[in-house]
Amino acid sequence: MLIAERDADDAGAVSEVVLDVAPPTPVVMVARCRAGLETLLAGELHDIGLQVDRLGPGLVRTTLAGPLVSLMAARTMLTAGAMVELHPERSRDAAASKDALAHQIAEAIARPEVLALLTAWTRGPIRWRLDFERGGHRRALVWAAAARTRELAPVLRNQPRASTWEFVVTADEQHLELRPHRYTDTRFTWRVADVPAASHPTIAAALARVAGAVAGEHVWDPFCGSGAELCERGRLGAAHLHGTDLDERALAATRQNLSAARLIATLTQADALAHPPPPPGFGLIITNPPLGRRLRGDAGALLERFAARVPSMLAPGGRLVWITPSPDRTGPVLRDAGLALGYARDIDLGGYEARLERWNRPAPHATAKAANRGKPGRR
Repeated sequence: MLIAERDADDAGAVSEVVLDVAPPTPVVMVARCRAGLETLLAGELHDIGLQVDRLGPGLVRTTLAGPLVSLMAARTMLTAGAMVELHPERSRDAAASKDALAHQIAEAIARPEVLALLTAWTRGPIRWRLDFERGGHRRALVWAAAARTRELAPVLRNQPRASTWEFVVTADEQHLELRPHRYTDTRFTWRVADVPAASHPTIAAALARVAGAVAGEHVWDPFCGSGAELCERGRLGAAHLHGTDLDERALAATRQNLSAARLIATLTQADALAHPPPPPGFGLIITNPPLGRRLRGDAGALLERFAARVPSMLAPGGRLVWITPSPDRTGPVLRDAGLALGYARDIDLGGYEARLERWNRPAPHATAKAANRGKPGRR
């Protein structure tokens, strides 16, 4: 029967997540991000008007009383889901059964409040699939959970290939996370072109958030890739955008993305170790340097040489916001040149860690004040 349900020809019926409808009752939501970006995501949610009640590795928990669209606007967020507690089986026999977890999952999905939430947030048939935070297929468990769910809530369609919702069993098997799976993400509509190993948009958004915006400043991405950092900084306010890269394909992708973002930039095929700054210097250097397939050789050595150039490239009061895999090598170079570290977080880039940093070049008046503190006062 389940196979017949999965193959049922209702593909013509639209099934999508509705973003502009409030839940029937406030719902606990978990927003997930790259590990290390939790405080940035929490800040975004606070700005949106949501109260954060918990931070964990790669996640921020909040309670949502309004439409999903508000939460889905967070630019550093990867996924979000409603949290449903898995109640343990009451009977010892059920707890000992191989189907115990399958029954817990089905009964959690079929609760009236969960069905009401799914109904409010879905247009068309409610199609779902089951997954596990720990990974693995666990086919027997999936089939048992699907069969039991069909008995308890026939309105739900277990159709993994066309799912509207992804139900994820958390690693501790204490909760089920209901993640919207089929909806229109309007955050990064500028992303129309890409190159290998380019920044993920959420990483670019994190860099831009840490950088902030000074109106009219000159902004440079020395390793621009597909231009994600320039697009994300450009949306924060007026700036003179500059991008360089050795790869003409990267520059072509950047042009397309900037055009989609309705931004204008000066793009140059050039070596970041030789490109000259504009006369005032750059107010902001923002970049996620090539650390993967786009780089051959020692990334630490390249960034160490680049770091030595940064102080002369920045205007007084300017800042460098970047990701470095070798902070122990690049940090001393920047510090010895007089820059001050204002922000540092280790982040997960999908298999390896690097550090997101903001370095500030003191403005002249700040330098003068610091110098005057050391002078004896007049009597």
